[in-house]
Amino acid sequence: MSDPEKLVKRRSTVVETLSHVSNVIKGWGSQYSFCNDALLMIQIDEKLDTLIRDYIEFYALKRRQMEKVDKRHRRRLMGVTLISDYRSDPIIQ
Repeated sequence: MSDPEKLVKRRSTVVETLSHVSNVIKGWGSQYSFCNDALLMIQIDEKLDTLIRDYIEFYALKRRQMEKVDKRHRRRLMGVTLISDYRSDPIIQ
């Protein structure tokens, strides 16, 4: 998260990371749907909640640090494109 512009290029922003995590969890849920140990599944969900919370807290810390450098980084970290990041290619020179 130290370089928000690289995150956007690598598709590793907060939104994309959480979306990827969600897809992995859906895959696990489908793959292990035959398991009947409900307590284990609850424990896994609790651990995932902790990891996701820690990630979001880390993101919030980085966002605050980045905003001091460039306020536009807030959107970049989230994964929301800035129009000003696109290469200028005017029709009339």
